[in-house]
Amino acid sequence: MKNLNKLVIFAMTIMLMVTSSLNVNAESVSLKDKNFEYSIDKNTEGTKGIFITKYIGSDKKVTIPDAIDGKKVIEIGERAFSNNKNIEEISMPNGVVRICEMAFSDCTNLKSVNLSKSLKYIDDSAFADTAMKKIKFPKKLITIGVGAFQNTKLETIKLPENLKYINSFAFEGNSVTGKIKVPDSVLKVGKDAFGSNFNYKKVVMPSYLKITSFKKNYVAMATVTSKKKTKDYEAIYIKKIKAKTKKITLKKKSKKLQTIAYVKGLKSSMTGILKNNILKYSSSNPKVVKVTSKGILKPVKKGTAKVKVTLRTTKASFKVKVVVK
Repeated sequence: MKNLNKLVIFAMTIMLMVTSSLNVNAESVSLKDKNFEYSIDKNTEGTKGIFITKYIGSDKKVTIPDAIDGKKVIEIGERAFSNNKNIEEISMPNGVVRICEMAFSDCTNLKSVNLSKSLKYIDDSAFADTAMKKIKFPKKLITIGVGAFQNTKLETIKLPENLKYINSFAFEGNSVTGKIKVPDSVLKVGKDAFGSNFNYKKVVMPSYLKITSFKKNYVAMATVTSKKKTKDYEAIYIKKIKAKTKKITLKKKSKKLQTIAYVKGLKSSMTGILKNNILKYSSSNPKVVKVTSKGILKPVKKGTAKVKVTLRTTKASFKVKVVVK
């Protein structure tokens, strides 16, 4: 009887292990519909949905569906469309958050791409060696990967306001002739991001971006002064900003507005006055008080106004009440 019980328990254990194994692997199996191979997974933000892993259709104009089997398409996988010489146009659903490495690389006839409004990440070489002459970037875009648009035919580049990282060789080998404006939000511009032969005098960068001697990257830097000690930090380490004085009274003389920054770096921390080149200022009533790009308050006439101070890289901000007597 004991031996029989052991056999029953052993058999049940094996069944549970097999069932568990099937459950774990069920969604990592490659699935297929008419035009796409895909899998179901979670992205880096923890959202579960469809990952397009391969295009198996033959259309010149490809519309990636919003959903497959009732689940949203959230990611275009590595090399999913790579080396397809037939595709000329791509339209993506607004649920796509990431385009993975080399997803559309070597699609040499790809001329038009409609990107997702939710897109945050364009990975390395995602559109390298395509035939695009223009591209409209979505407002939520955070990262443009290494060589993401290398050797395309882009004639203009308009970067979105919330962009954080433009990696090395991102736009190497393009046909851009006009100016490129790097938005205030950017924390890093990699080596030769716009091409090794590009005239960088045509690139308008925020003054807080400083070129490093190593690897020739442009990095957002913040200068903080405390107790006669001045130190430069990467702006990414600024944790908080606030007003040194919440209320300022002016008469005839101008006055400089000072901002306190809390910085926590990898090896050291510091609290002190933040240099104004990484800050942006605005007055709620310029007829009462004006504020310069260097944070100088200039009284105009009697009254009250609020001056807003914004950290250009993260858009963190505070307001100061200014009374002119």
